[in-house]
Amino acid sequence: MNECKPRDRAGERLLDLASRYFYDARYFLDRGEMVEAFTCLSYAWALLRAGAEVGVLDVPEDEV
Repeated sequence: MNECKPRDRAGERLLDLASRYFYDARYFLDRGEMVEAFTCLSYAWALLRAGAEVGVLDVPEDEV
């Protein structure tokens, strides 16, 4: 996620939201709550993918 670059304000907001889901996933993983961790990772990935598709994020191909 460190290599993702926002193209505009919408991209900044989307990247911030994806980052929050990523850190939530780490929290749940540390607590052993695997389903919740996976759910948060899925949301983070989906936000990055959507941001790349609509053109508000520059995401390296190996990150999507």
